[in-house]
Amino acid sequence: MTLEGSHIEVAFWQSRSPFTNLFTGWYLISQDFTDEGTYNTGELYAVNYRNQSISFSFGFDWYLTNFSHLQPFLAYGVGTNTYCASSASFSGTVTPYEESTRVALTLECMVST
Repeated sequence: MTLEGSHIEVAFWQSRSPFTNLFTGWYLISQDFTDEGTYNTGELYAVNYRNQSISFSFGFDWYLTNFSHLQPFLAYGVGTNTYCASSASFSGTVTPYEESTRVALTLECMVST
């Protein structure tokens, strides 16, 4: 299953130290993904996923050359996840699953280039 959609990330505050290359920041993240397709069994499916969250990050800018750098960082935040799905069997029976919304606490550890 491959979801298609949009991912928007807005950094609305960021602080960088010129002496230590440490940075902190607050980010607003919005995601909206959908997919429709057919399983190997012939069943049709439709999936919708939405996420809105706010995160705080702490990391380090590691400059490799004048044009390249790595940013290992740790981020944590809170947000809401909303998802729903439906399935249609080969015989035509449609099963809609109830839309579910949950508040989620997240923790990320990533390296970006």
